[in-house]
Order: sequence, then C-alpha cells, then structure tokens
Amino acid sequence: MTRTRSHSGARVLADGDSWFDLPLKSDIIRELRQPSPQRPDLDITNHARHGNTLQYLLGAPTRAGFYRALNEEHYDLLLFSGGGNDILSDFSLRPILRRKTPGTRPQDLLDTTSLDRRLEQLGRLYQRLIAAVAQASRNPSIKIVAHTYDFMWPRHAPYDVPAWVVEAMRRAYGISVPATYAAPGQTSVAVRGPWIDPIMRERGIHDPGEKHELTRLVLTAFGTMLQDIAARSAGRLVVVDTQGTLGPEHWSDEIHPDAAGARLLADKIYATGIAPHLPATLQRASG
Repeated sequence: MTRTRSHSGARVLADGDSWFDLPLKSDIIRELRQPSPQRPDLDITNHARHGNTLQYLLGAPTRAGFYRALNEEHYDLLLFSGGGNDILSDFSLRPILRRKTPGTRPQDLLDTTSLDRRLEQLGRLYQRLIAAVAQASRNPSIKIVAHTYDFMWPRHAPYDVPAWVVEAMRRAYGISVPATYAAPGQTSVAVRGPWIDPIMRERGIHDPGEKHELTRLVLTAFGTMLQDIAARSAGRLVVVDTQGTLGPEHWSDEIHPDAAGARLLADKIYATGIAPHLPATLQRASG
C-alpha cells in the first residue's frame, strides 16, 4: 500500500490490479500523482496490487486493511481497477475461445454462452463491491470510479524489467536467476507473460488483426456489463469508458499501457470520473 500527501484536500482511495500498480513502470495511479496545472493534487492511498482478481479483491482475508481504511478515514472517491484478470487470463479466456477453422470470423470464435456466464459472475462481484463499500465507508456519499480497460494487441510481448534489477536482487537476496535471464549484454528480463497470445495460438488464431478484434469484442461486452451495473447503482458506481483511448504504440507489453498510454488514461479518468465528483471547492480549484 502506498500513499501520497496533498495540500488540496482531495482524498482518494485506490484499489485494483496492475493497471493501478505496475512495478518499476508507470501506471494510471502514478500518472494521476504527477503535478498538473489542470487539476489539484490528489492525496491517493493506493491498495492496488498487480495480479489481483475481482474474486480476490472481494473475498481475501487480507483485504481487511482496505475496508478498515474506508471505515476509519474520510475519502472523497474510490478509484477501482478490476475485471481484466478475470476476463482475459488463461482460466477465463480458454473456455470463451473456440478453435479456429477455415472461414470462421472473430465473432464466430467466441463461445457467447461461456462469455455471458463469466460476465454475469463479474457483474455480481461488482454489485458486492458497491454494497461492501457503502456499508464500510465513513463517507456515506462516496462514489466508486471504475474504468473499462482498452483493446489490447495480443503478441509475444511479456512484462520485462531491466536486467540490472534482476542482478541486484540476485546479489542482495540470493535469488536464483535462470541462465536465460543472465545472458551477457541482455538489457531486460522477461518476468511474466505474455498472457493472451499463447491461448489464442492454442486455438489456432494467429492473425494479429483477429487477435485484436477478439479482445475488442470481449472487452466491449465487459464495458457494457459494467455500464449496466452503474445504471442500477443509484449513482454509487461511475464508469469511465476508456476503450478506444490507446493506439498500438501505447503499450509497454501485451496487456499494460506504457507511460504515454497511462497518462492518456489518467487524464480521461480524471476529467470524466474524478473532477465532476470532487467536493465543490475542489472542482473550482481544478477549473
């Protein structure tokens, strides 16, 4: 959990996955913390951690600290990033994708029954989140600001870190480094991923355009589900439609935006999800 201090009084709690917490690289929360003349500073307490799923975020005993923070301190908003690992990871994507056969279109490769079932599960989890936050929060009018991710370009592009970081960890902590990670002159080390591309290849899907279109279809359905939940939330859930923000040049790896992409997403989330819901005094400060 990390926190920044602010003089503006805008207090924000954040939780979620790697789009809010990407070690050694930029992410949306890091970009929101950067000084900007277009917005007041945000005092952000970040509980997000890479790899989190919605199921974990709502059910793990270790989440007690998050709910205690909601209960003990007044936050103006809760920023939330959740669902991407639940819809595009191997355990959820495999049942959704059919094997490609000659002549099939991308929409034919989706098992819509499995996809709908998964989206219903995620919808129920978001409803649980809304109820849990309403019950736990010291601020009775707190809003949850969520986003819809963006359309990825599945390819062999794992999350990597500088090679010197791996070497420093080996020296400091005695962590064993596989020989492939220690090749002379290697500047970066692949740590995790890719996540989507191997599954699509297993299904015989190799065309880059088809892979991108499949992520568009799946995430569009996810975004529609999230907007439907927001419409029934009595204003407690605010969904920022971030889909279509990034181009193919805005990705650090297969599923994470680079610094420029994270900045574009942070600007959009601030403008449409944060600024309109800040206390009136802070809205004037950001105007």
